[in-house]
Order: sequence, then C-alpha cells, then structure tokens
Amino acid sequence: MSNSILGGRYQIISHLGGGGFGQTYLAEDLHLPGKPYCVVKKLNPQWQTTSFGQEAKRLFDREAQVLYNLDSDNLATVFRSSEIPRLLACFEEAGEFYLVQEFIEGKDLKQELESIPHLSEDRVIDLLYDILDALISIHHKNIVHRDIKPANIIKRQSDSKFILIDFGAATEINAKTTNYPHHRSLTIPICTPGYTPEEQLRGKPCFGSDIYALGMTAIQSLTGLHPVDIPEDSQQRKLIWRDKIQVNPSLANILDKMVASDSRKRYQSAQDVLNELNQLNLSNKKSIELAHNISSSIIRYLPKLQLQFTKNIVAILVIFILFIASYFISQSCLNKFSHQKFCQVSNVPDGLFNYGGSSVWVSIRKEIDSVIQKELPNFRLRYTPPDYNAPSSRTGIQMLLDNQIDFAQSAVLINEEEYQLAKERGIRLEQIPIGIDAPAIAVHPSLNIPGLTIEQFHKIYTGKITNWNQIGGPNLEIIPYGKIGRDIGNHIILLATTNEAFRKVANNPGGIYYTSATLVLSQCTVKPLPVGINLERLIPPYKQPFVEQNQCLQKHNQVNMPAFESGQYPLSRRLSVAIKKNSKRQQKAGEAYANLLLTNQGQDLIEKVGFLRIR
Repeated sequence: MSNSILGGRYQIISHLGGGGFGQTYLAEDLHLPGKPYCVVKKLNPQWQTTSFGQEAKRLFDREAQVLYNLDSDNLATVFRSSEIPRLLACFEEAGEFYLVQEFIEGKDLKQELESIPHLSEDRVIDLLYDILDALISIHHKNIVHRDIKPANIIKRQSDSKFILIDFGAATEINAKTTNYPHHRSLTIPICTPGYTPEEQLRGKPCFGSDIYALGMTAIQSLTGLHPVDIPEDSQQRKLIWRDKIQVNPSLANILDKMVASDSRKRYQSAQDVLNELNQLNLSNKKSIELAHNISSSIIRYLPKLQLQFTKNIVAILVIFILFIASYFISQSCLNKFSHQKFCQVSNVPDGLFNYGGSSVWVSIRKEIDSVIQKELPNFRLRYTPPDYNAPSSRTGIQMLLDNQIDFAQSAVLINEEEYQLAKERGIRLEQIPIGIDAPAIAVHPSLNIPGLTIEQFHKIYTGKITNWNQIGGPNLEIIPYGKIGRDIGNHIILLATTNEAFRKVANNPGGIYYTSATLVLSQCTVKPLPVGINLERLIPPYKQPFVEQNQCLQKHNQVNMPAFESGQYPLSRRLSVAIKKNSKRQQKAGEAYANLLLTNQGQDLIEKVGFLRIR
C-alpha cells in the first residue's frame, strides 16, 4: 500500500493503524501546494463480499456522513467549528471504499494526562471553550457525538487548541426531543466507563449526554483522577471531587451541573454552558482589576508604610508557603506509604460479620476473602446465602435492608425502588466501588458468527432480533436467557442461577446469556463472543489465541485485560460494597471490607482473579 496513489490524488506515506474492518493511513495530497498530510481510512476488502458487507459499509460511512453534514449547507461558515477535523473526500476505487480526513498533528488528551499530573485551571477552561464550540456545531445538526473522552480529543500542535475527533459512534437524533431521552427511541448504547451518563447506557442519548462526558473529561483534567476513581454521594447522586484540588467555586459549580446524573438537571445546550463560562471569565477579570486598583491605592496613599508592609507580607507568605508545603508533603507521604497491605488498614473491627450478594463475586470470596481471614483473623467474615431466592446483587441489597447481612457485594447500581424502601425504613444506603467487571456474552459453541455489536445485543434482549439469520448466522430461533430480578421481557426465559443458564445455553444451539467475563471464561460448555460498538470494532473478552472447547479442560481462556483497561472492550460495570451509613457496627464492617479491597494488595488480587482494578 505504501507509495500507492488513491483517487489520482492521495499518496500513501505510512500505515497508522486499524481494526478488523478498516485500516488507517497517513497520506499526502498531491493536488495541493506543499503536499499537505491527510488521513485515509480504507474498508478492509475481505469483508465486502460477506454477508456482513452491507452492514460494515453502512458503519464505515457513518463518520463520513456526520462530517459531511457539518459542512453541507449555507450555515456551515457560521456553525462549522474549527475544532472538528474536516472531511476531504469519500470515494470508491476498484471496488474498495475510502474516506479522507484532515490530518490533525498533535497528541491526544489521554497521552497528555499520562505525562503530567493534571491541567491548570486556565487550560481546562480552554478545553471547555474549544470542545463546546465543536458541540454547538454538531448539536446544531442534531448530531450527538456519544464518545467524548480524553482519547478522542487532540491537542493540536500548531496552536494548542483542543480538537474533537472520532465521529464513528455519532448518531442523529430528533431535535424535538433532544433533551428528553425518555421520549425517544433507543440507539446503540455506546459506553466508555466513567464518561457515559445513565440515559446513554439505556440507549437514549441526548445533547446533555455529550455535555456530561465533556464535564467528566474536564474534572479528570483538573484533578488527575479517572472518572471511575471519583467517589459519589449516593444519596444526592453527586460526585465528590472538589476536595481533590483548589478550584474556582464558580467553575466547580459549572462542572457539577454538567455532570448531574439526571439529564434534566444539566445544561440543556452547549451554548448555555458557554454563556456561564463567559460570565465566569468576566467576573475573574473584574476581580483582578479590583485587586489591582486596591493595591495601587494602598501604595499611593501609604508610602511611609510601604516598606514595612511589604516586609510583613513577605514574611507571612513565606510562613504560609512552608506550612502548605509541609502539609502536602505529609499528605503525599501518607498516600504513598499507607494502605499498601491489608495489615496497614486501620479501624478494622473485631467480630463476626455476615455478608452476601452477587454471584459475580464468587472468585473474590474464594481467592481474596480467604487471604483477608488469614491476615486479619479477628475480622471474621461469613458468607450468607439467601433463604429463598438465588444469590444476586438485588437479593444481597434486599438482605441488607432486611438486616440479614452486615454488608452486600454488588455488581449493579442501587435503584430508585431500593433507595425508597431504605428511606421508608430510616436506612441510608451507600455503595463503595472497588473494581470493574466486564460482562461477556455466552452462546452455544456451534454458533458460527464473528461476534455481536452492542446494537444487535440490545435488539436481541428487547425482542427486535429473534433469529440468528437476521445478523448473518444460521436459520435458528434465538433463545435469550436471563436472571430473575435482572432481566425483563416476555420473550426472555428467566433462570435462578448462572450455572443453570450455562447449562441451558450449552444444550440449546440458539441460546444466549450474559454475565461476568470471569464466569463465562471459566466454562468449557459455552462460547464467549467478541463484542463491539460496530462490526469493525469487535473485541473479544478473552486473550488471543482462543482456546477451543476440546482443549478447554486443560487450559481455560483468560480475560482480555489489555482491552478492558484501554476501554476498547465496550461492556463494563462497577463492583461495589453496599453498606448502611446509619448503623455504626455494620457501617464500620462494610467500610473496612471495602478499604481492604482498595489497598494495593487488594487491587492486585482483584486484577489477578480477572477484574479491572479501580485505582
């Protein structure tokens, strides 16, 4: 491919990367002075003659269509942002499809944040201005980006402006219902852990979804903390981050409103956020001018006291700086040297404590809790199964509310019904995240399809896809299995336990089920499927090469940790410890258990059993 000329104009220089359905190249535009660089994306030819070709072509065209729409009418000069890469060409040549985009030289914000602790407040404001400008442009065309995160923002080398890239996940929505997601039909639920709001997880993105993702990116840039590491007040549904860094309260208020969990409480447009930022900058400017005028007046009218005043101020500042420096040094040492191992965690109570909950936690109970018991024998833990229902996150939370256990192990968020029940009983519930799980999709080993997109998976469980031949598989009825208390729908066969679901799928060629990748990959009777946001980006939950069924008993498949860590694998959920805040004994036990799992020793063990560490 190197040095070849496409469209009689674009000469390939080098290969930049790619996935299963497409490759990306750096090229020169031979028709323009100076032969400027551009980016050429090519649809892989081997897919174009398959049953997936039409779908692959549609997905490949999505980004081109979005970028074209941004330049397609007479208002382009008004609403088209310079913070979006331009579409230069889209063409077919020799039966192959190509997309040509403007080349943005620079490095992405993810790389930037990996090289420095965090951005300054001024640079975060610059980030907001630049990306809000881009959002105003795309939202004007009723387009939602859906995947704003540091990896999709490039700091342009020429002027240090922030550029929004990767419109492959973007979708068009109905302008009449853009900020009322409960009124709209479902779309593909694109998910990057930490940046995706609840309405988007339900497949109903709105303009506020992009505002949320940008707000989370800004908070991460300010604090240096990944969104999944930021604690949340479960009662107020509000992130707790202001204590991590000094920040202008007005800017903090703007960011808090951007990341409100309820989309109706967020800003309703990018322009609204921009207006608030403009007021913030105007206030800052006036404050600086006022301070300058006051200090000038003091110097002008008190010349005799100026020298002594200056000396006093310098002395006070030196003492203050030394105090602050010593404080941060002590905090740094505390963070560095404490809570590395289980034995270093303080306030671990003595006694016997009952716990229970999700079956996803089985490997943690087996491999990690036994280590805790060995190192802290006075902190005795007893797993308590439910009396009537099968173990699950929901039954664990119910047992906690019924005072049957002291804390619960959960793989789901506490829902409104559970919060309301707790409130009626005078109980305050809280969840402490301790790790991240990646769910996997299990099917019969004989099913011959390359994988599923998030959209296809969603349509199967909502009854819109009922036969495998609708997505390129055999003419076979799809039988979706679910967990009692988790899945709803008349077409879903609900089962009590995960093991029962595995048995059903193994005996039914059309069966499908989903649960933690750690559980799916521990089985030899079912096959895990790759999954992606589109057919071009199918990511397996297992490490390559795949261990076939006839070899599985000797060596199980291992979780694809690099894909989980990078966010390439699109399915994830938090593992958390659910506790009662107003029961001192139970609260102390639950917090101690969570703190043990959050030590370096605990996080290492969580990673060892197949989950993603949260810190």
